[in-house]
Amino acid sequence: MDIMQPSEGCGSGSIPDGRAIQENTLNKKYKLGFSRIYNYAGKVETVSFSSQEVVMKHSQALFVFISVLFAVNAQATPTSDTSPWMVRFRAQYVAPANKSTAIHGLAAEANAVHVNKKGIPELDASYFLTQNLAAEFALNHPEKHKMSVNGLGNVGSFKYFSPTLSLQYHINPHGDFKPYLGLGVNHTRFSSVKLHTADGTPISLVGHHTRPVVGAGFDYRLSQNLYLNLDAKKSIIRGDMSTNNSTHGSLKINPTIVGIGLGLRF
Repeated sequence: MDIMQPSEGCGSGSIPDGRAIQENTLNKKYKLGFSRIYNYAGKVETVSFSSQEVVMKHSQALFVFISVLFAVNAQATPTSDTSPWMVRFRAQYVAPANKSTAIHGLAAEANAVHVNKKGIPELDASYFLTQNLAAEFALNHPEKHKMSVNGLGNVGSFKYFSPTLSLQYHINPHGDFKPYLGLGVNHTRFSSVKLHTADGTPISLVGHHTRPVVGAGFDYRLSQNLYLNLDAKKSIIRGDMSTNNSTHGSLKINPTIVGIGLGLRF
């Protein structure tokens, strides 16, 4: 027969009195420190846990539970068609339309101003409101664009930031090939403007405008959650050019943007 040794606060070989029982109860309830006696194959052992050890054990258990939950959820989902979120990373080619009014400060005729083509990275996130409708928010890093004028050559550079919010309609939500159409708006802000006239007079470029965007593309499923994406957009981006607070004309960048990349739906 295994004989359990008396717990802390009890006299050896005696029944614990009421004060000892009360102290042990308070110790368990408020200090989270306690002693337990285990009997393994006739061996009596006393194992003590501090409050920090209890919190650590609960944290580890919670982490394991969350990890198992995610793993089970991933195994239980046969396809990603019902997942609401999709994130895409694309490499884009930006081709400005190079439309402009006559720029008096540059002695430039209409459509004589040119902005260089550019390759840029882009990140977007889509949330599927229904199986067919998704809201897409796209961000691109402000990149440096060079500007030139017919007869003058290079007149400087500028950057612009143009996040886009679009509503997309996905035509084939359950197939591997998922084409879509999009309509939305972009908001453009110019920065790092370093433009000048032939005599060195600084040129300002201002264009905090919200303009429409149209687009189309498709996602092609490569695996359960991974997609190949091809996307094309036409944006309306306009800036007003001025010197000494006097507006001389407008630059209509209006780029066509083509991108290819990968998407992850989760």
